[in-house]
Amino acid sequence: MPKKPPPPRLYKYQPFNVQTLSNLKRGQIWFSAPINVNDPYDCGAWVVQTDEVSEADFPKLSAYVRGRDPALAARLTPDQLRTSFIGSARKVYDERGTIQREQRGIACFSATVTDIMMWSHYADGHRGFCLEFDTSVPPFNKALEVHYVDAPPVLNPVDVLVDGPSDDPDNDLLRAFVLTKARCWSYEQEWRLMHAEPSKRYGYGDGPLTGIYFGAEMDHAHKDIIALVTRGEAVQLHEMRRDTRRFTLHSEAVTYTPPEKAK
Repeated sequence: MPKKPPPPRLYKYQPFNVQTLSNLKRGQIWFSAPINVNDPYDCGAWVVQTDEVSEADFPKLSAYVRGRDPALAARLTPDQLRTSFIGSARKVYDERGTIQREQRGIACFSATVTDIMMWSHYADGHRGFCLEFDTSVPPFNKALEVHYVDAPPVLNPVDVLVDGPSDDPDNDLLRAFVLTKARCWSYEQEWRLMHAEPSKRYGYGDGPLTGIYFGAEMDHAHKDIIALVTRGEAVQLHEMRRDTRRFTLHSEAVTYTPPEKAK
């Protein structure tokens, strides 16, 4: 499956606090370990069939063992190789889970800026703000789409052992490990960036940040602070508005003039 390009803009919902202001001022995004996110299945919602090795997969497994330990491969009969592999498959599965959930970083974005629940869950009940990024420039042009499914994907144990995790967007294991979530999360319309290490900040520099959206319940003083932080930058400010006839939100571009420092 070829990589789908991200939409022209991606959005990062967040609360208003010292950390998010610091990241905004420094032009940084935070990559978190999946184990710290709010979905207990994140980067772990996959199943490995550990009790069988198909005839089609056996040559691939044999070649892998010969490459790793030629002496061992020469000693084992085909039945012994199968038994040995099945016995270690669960250990490999657990190791892969630890790598994906604890030893890699992800940054999460949405393709929409008007979702009521996203503002509620990730932007402090509409009191926070949302960043808008241009996906034609790095690193946002590397964002990968999350897919939503009804049941965890079933993985071939030989593929898990031989191929391992990959950053190739066409890699089936990558999609299963990092880019698959339960369908109940589909309202998020999520896209992700990945980092080789968790708990890291990435500086995106000038250019990618094109807009900031103030939540419908954001304190006016907090809007003033963000306007001061971004003064002189080519960043369009927006305010989210509640529609009066429907349960929907819309945005309006605004020009903010922060109050001058009291003399």
